[in-house]
This record gives sequence, C-alpha cells and structure tokens, in this order.
Amino acid sequence: MMYEDAPFDAPAADPRLEPVARRVAARLFAQLEASPPPGVEPIEVADYQRRQGERFVQQLVAMLMPYADKVLARITGGKPQGVRAVVTPPAAEAAPDGQRGAADLWTPSARTKANLAAMELAATKSPAEMSAADLAVLSRYSGWGGLSIERAAPALASLPAEFPRPEPRGMIHEYYTPTKVAEEVVRAVAGFMDELPRVKGKVLALEPSAGIGRFVNAAKALPDLAWTAVEYSALSSKMLAASRPDITVWYGPFERWVRENAARVEGKLGLVLSNPPYGARGAAVTEDSDRGYREKKAYAYFLRRGADLLAPGGLGVFLIPSGFMS
Repeated sequence: MMYEDAPFDAPAADPRLEPVARRVAARLFAQLEASPPPGVEPIEVADYQRRQGERFVQQLVAMLMPYADKVLARITGGKPQGVRAVVTPPAAEAAPDGQRGAADLWTPSARTKANLAAMELAATKSPAEMSAADLAVLSRYSGWGGLSIERAAPALASLPAEFPRPEPRGMIHEYYTPTKVAEEVVRAVAGFMDELPRVKGKVLALEPSAGIGRFVNAAKALPDLAWTAVEYSALSSKMLAASRPDITVWYGPFERWVRENAARVEGKLGLVLSNPPYGARGAAVTEDSDRGYREKKAYAYFLRRGADLLAPGGLGVFLIPSGFMS
C-alpha cells in the first residue's frame, strides 16, 4: 500500500520505464474513477491523482526497475523503445492468386476479386456475425481506384439492391493512403502517445476523411485510442464499419459532422490523423455554420478545422501537398 505521508526516495531509474509507468497509472486511475471502491467518490480519486499522481508514477518506476529489461522487451516486442510494431493485417498473410503484401499493391485482377468478396460479406453478414476469417476478407478491400467497374458489373448486380455500389468518380478519388505510408506515419505517432491528452483514460481520436480506414487500421496496435472515423462515401464508410465494428464510423461530409459534433468534442480530441481530400470544396461548404472556416480548398479546411478541435497538447497529423508552405 502507498501512503501519502510515507517517505519516498526514488533510486536512479531507467528513463525508458517512465512512459510505461505513466500509461499504467493513467489506466488505473481511469478504472478507479469509473468504478471506485465502496465508500470512495470519483471526485476523491481525481483529487488524489491531481495531488499524488506524479509521485505514484515514480513509485511505479521504482517497483519496475528490477524487471526493466523484461518489461520493456514484453511491451516493445524486442523493437527499439518509442517504436511499436504495426499489426500486419491477415490479408497480407493469406492473399489470393499468389499475391503478397498489402492489398493496395496487388494486380488489378486480384484487387477486383478481393473487393467483390469483401463487399459480398459486408452485404450479407452483420458485424456481430463476422468471424476472424471474415474480417481477413474484409481487410483486403482496397477501393476501386484504377479498376474497372464495368468488368465487375455482373458480380455487382448480384449484391442486395440497397447495398452501396462503387461510383464512376471512385476511379479518380479512391486512391487511398498507401498502407506503407500509413504504417510509417503511425510509427512516428507512436512516439507521442504517452503524452497525448486523455478523457477517462482514452485518447479521443478523429479521422475526418477516413476512406476505408488505412490510418485507423495502421494504428490498431496503439493503446488507448477511441476512434471516430468520418467518411463521405457511402460504400467506403459501409466497408470500414463492417471491418472495424470496434470504432465509430460516421457517414457524411466532414462539415456536417462538425456542425453536429464540434460543440461536444472541441478542446477534447487528443489526436487528429488524416490524409484530407484535395481540390475544391463542394456543396457541403455551408454545412459548417461557422463562416470563419470557408476555405475554398478542401485540404485547407480539413487541416485547420481538425486542428482547432484538438485539446491542449493534442497532436494533428496531416498529409499535405508539396506546395503547402508557398
């Protein structure tokens, strides 16, 4: 038991253990605040954390010191501290037609087959019915950029009438963030995770232009993330919701999501991660009632609006065009 008035002289500590101890302490206090022991009020837990949280972390560091190498090896999987392994989706392990690597690198024929198989699953099974093998099939969906919708028309015709179809404009727009790029961005973000602001132990994370979830999937191994993914495409949002039932997927333009949710989340988001759309903004420009955000270019709106929703100390990460600064 740790007493507030007990003397504590921390020994020389391994600096790599402090982020681990902070993460453990944050989870513990969040659990205690959500479900305090009998006779203890949540406000008392929060008050103790405010007054003694730093000391508690240092005590944890001291307790972990004798086991530092084992603890760090267990957490990092043998990789350098500050870089967490990115989970490779099952699609890369058991690809059809002899394909290897992420689905976005496959041949057009293999991508088309994988897309159709994933859409058929999403159209016929609810997320609760999905097995691990089903989720592997869904993870191979790569969008229709560069593919032929005409050639796939007979197979698409067999899907339920209410299920969204790929749109011709998807041939231009559905070139989602390459898996390799998304994974490298997430590797960089991993080094900041311990410092991101939290709400009840969770980092509230937003992807305002989620597509089929390349970023949220690459970040699946990062701890304590509570995702909201906003996507304008009916088909892409449907596929993302089917493959990731553990996150909140919101279908519609980002401007509409802002109008309905900004007041609730402003100043609370710990992470905004996005490859925003480019080109001119469409009719949704007026759905954000704040006239201070009337940028003509879509990426500029997504970047500024998303960043302005962050909590103090939050992190905004965006893919931007090469001419951004000029």
